[in-house]
Amino acid sequence: MALTADRETKRATTGADTYRSLKKATTVIYGGSLLNRLTADGKVQPGGDTASTTFGGVAVRRAASADSAMEVYDKGTFEFTYGAGSATAALCGSEVCINGEDTVDLAAVTTNDVKCGVIREVTSATTVRVCIDGYVK
Repeated sequence: MALTADRETKRATTGADTYRSLKKATTVIYGGSLLNRLTADGKVQPGGDTASTTFGGVAVRRAASADSAMEVYDKGTFEFTYGAGSATAALCGSEVCINGEDTVDLAAVTTNDVKCGVIREVTSATTVRVCIDGYVK
C-alpha cells in the first residue's frame, strides 16, 4: 500500500544505525517506510515489490520531493504489516521481502523477492517485527 503520510514505525530495539543516502528526485519518502535501492544509480525510493532494486533500509524521517539526500536506518528491528495476514509464531525466523512501503511478505507471495530481513516476533495476525541487520545493500 502506498503511504500518503509519515507512519510511526515502532522500533523494537535501540541502537539502530543510520546512514545518508541519495534519493530519487521528485519522490516524497515518508518516515518509517521501507526503501528500495535502484540498482542503476544507487538512489533510494519508496519500497515496493519492484524489479531491478535491492533493499535500501527504513526511512528515519520524511524527505520532501526537492530533497536530494535523506537519513536511513540500516540496522535494527522494526514493526511492519504482514501482507498475507494470519501471521503466527511459526513465521519467526522466516526471511521476508518488501511488498509495499509498510508491508512485508514471504518470497512465495512477492514477484521480485526484494529481501529485507527476518521476522523476529509476531505481534498480531497482521503485524510482525523484522530485523533488517545485514539486508541493506
